[in-house]
Amino acid sequence: MRKIVLVADDDENDVLLLRRAFQKAGLSHTIVRVKDGGVSVLPKDKEKAETLGAHEYLVKPDTFDSWILVAKKLDEQWLAG
Repeated sequence: MRKIVLVADDDENDVLLLRRAFQKAGLSHTIVRVKDGGVSVLPKDKEKAETLGAHEYLVKPDTFDSWILVAKKLDEQWLAG
């Protein structure tokens, strides 16, 4: 079943990498981007993100292979089924 993934990111290149990673992983979910999610979250802010209601906290990958792993993890944990 195809799902919608909402991504709040001001960097279009990172969203493009995520879309490409989903494709490379064989996932056909729709990626919808908003430029600003209202909260700037840095790695040190994991606790703050969880306090604000985040169910999971991921740091942006630094390699394309890692982007693919993130896409697969998101699919397995949140989107499959």
